[in-house]
Amino acid sequence: MKYLTVDTVNQIKKNSEYYFNFFSNSDYETKLNQEFTSEYYSKNDIEYVHIDFLMNETQKANKKKTDFSNSIKLFETYDFLTESQASDERFWAGLAIEKNNLNYLFYRWEKTSNTIKYRVVYHASGKRGYMYHGLARLWWFTYLTRLEGTENPYELTEFTFSHPHIMEKMIYRNFSNSKHIRLSVIKSIKTFVDNGGEYATKKVDELYKYVSLIGGNRLLDVMPASVLENELTAFLFSL
Repeated sequence: MKYLTVDTVNQIKKNSEYYFNFFSNSDYETKLNQEFTSEYYSKNDIEYVHIDFLMNETQKANKKKTDFSNSIKLFETYDFLTESQASDERFWAGLAIEKNNLNYLFYRWEKTSNTIKYRVVYHASGKRGYMYHGLARLWWFTYLTRLEGTENPYELTEFTFSHPHIMEKMIYRNFSNSKHIRLSVIKSIKTFVDNGGEYATKKVDELYKYVSLIGGNRLLDVMPASVLENELTAFLFSL
């Protein structure tokens, strides 16, 4: 597995249009050493594994339907990553320029320079960067929503990919750092929808404000999950 150097990552960032043209060439892999010098990456103990990404949707609007299946493929291939490793732009950029993975990124996000700018490297630092990256996003969605030790550990993962606003907005809230609160929030939204509630991003945003508000006065981390979930579901129905 190749970790791109910081200099290589920055070079791609500064010249996304140029590198879109470079990576669009079918033989770009043979020219990487010439383009970046032979020291464009560092080696590590993580083995590169080819992933057969699902790419069966042809309509642009439907390609997001493949996200859930592909997230499981990617996560289960690299489920051993620590949070520190999974936050490292050098890892994801190196993975992204592998021929197979780049073909997937061009399929999912279109073959344009914006895919290089936003989905091959980070366009911003921290969470915003890896929640936009075409591969890191899949891994983190799964990691943050899986229900370990359950019959269907990816139940919430599938639900959040159906409503990506849930994770895309929650990740910037402090309460998302708590697994207990994070999963309770997602479960409450799913329960709301499963029981006839109409999903709306405005309702989710109001829920997040509510969680932040009550979290300032109560220790949500020690509340029984069922109690917290019921309260949050009731709040959604009150909107």
